[in-house]
Amino acid sequence: MNYPTKHYEIVQNLLNGKFILHKDEIFDIVSGNYDFYKMFFKKSFKYDLIKTSEVIYLASDNTSEKFSRNLMLVLAILVDYINLQGKDIYEELYKSYKISEIESIIKNSSYKSVCRNIVIEQLFKNDCQKRNIINYNSEYDTFQFTSAINVFLEQAKDISKMNYIEDEEGQKELI
Repeated sequence: MNYPTKHYEIVQNLLNGKFILHKDEIFDIVSGNYDFYKMFFKKSFKYDLIKTSEVIYLASDNTSEKFSRNLMLVLAILVDYINLQGKDIYEELYKSYKISEIESIIKNSSYKSVCRNIVIEQLFKNDCQKRNIINYNSEYDTFQFTSAINVFLEQAKDISKMNYIEDEEGQKELI
């Protein structure tokens, strides 16, 4: 069987949780062979191939995957913080951030206990970077979100509106 150009690279990227961005060369290859790849991933791995105008990625019903959960919690706090500042979420998310800024936002949030087991530096420098969710600039120790963040953003906005209870120290816990 003849596979599309860069088939191995495409499969490895997607299986490793990497988002293929519209600016990537392989985005056009997957787009041009979308029906093939949709069927390939469904039959081979039981994953759904999702394509938007900005990104291509795999989705599954695997609920034990912690990366997405951790990123969603951090984003929910960030979205809540941006909303409290009265700023536009989309403008703010595409600015450059230092990891220490995100850590400070979480530390000063009443939701910090929700993120107590998340290592923010590892989440961003390792996990988000290797999945094309951020572009990390080591020279300035800053990062910017890529368009892949939009996949998580809507759900994070919903999480930031969920009901929480406060413990005796004023920390909020998800109910």
